[in-house]
Amino acid sequence: MAADLATIKALVFDVDGVLTDGRIVFTASGETRRAFHAHDGIGIVLLRRAGIRCAAITSASCPSISKRVERLGLDAFVDGCKDKGAAFARLLADWQLAAEQVAYMGDDLVDMAPMLSAGVAAAPSNANSAVLAAAAVVTDAAGGCGAVRELAEMILQAQDAQILAEAKKCGLRL
Repeated sequence: MAADLATIKALVFDVDGVLTDGRIVFTASGETRRAFHAHDGIGIVLLRRAGIRCAAITSASCPSISKRVERLGLDAFVDGCKDKGAAFARLLADWQLAAEQVAYMGDDLVDMAPMLSAGVAAAPSNANSAVLAAAAVVTDAAGGCGAVRELAEMILQAQDAQILAEAKKCGLRL
C-alpha cells in the first residue's frame, strides 16, 4: 500500500460520513446542522501545503457544508451531486491526473464508483460493509472523528513529506 500512497497527487472525499459522523440535525426552522472535526481540517491543510490537491464531492447541498469547505480552502467542491463517478472523472480531467494518482475516501454505496476508479480507495472504520470490503485503506478513526486526518498522515508519511517534520516542530502530534 505504501507504494500506492507514495504516488498520490490528490485526495477526494465524501462529506457526510467522512468529514462528519453522518448525523444530520434539523433545527425547528428546518435548517440542517453538521459537526466537523478540527483534526480533519489540519490534515487537509497539511496535504495542501505539501502540494496535494483536495476536493469534496457530496450529494448534499447545505450552507454548513459550503461554509466548512470554504474555510478549508479546498481545490474543488461538488455539492448536490447525483453521479459521484462522473464528478470524479471531471475532476481528474480538470486536474489532468490519472486515476492512479488520486485517493478517494467514501463511506457509503454512492461512493463506490469513484472508489473503484481511484488509485487508492479508502474508508473510515464505520463505513458501509460493502465499502469496507472495497477499500484498500480503512482508517482506525470513524467518519467525522479524524479519518481524513489519519489518511492524510498516511499519504504524507508514504511520500516522506517534509511538512510532517515541520508540523511536529510546531507541536502537532502526528
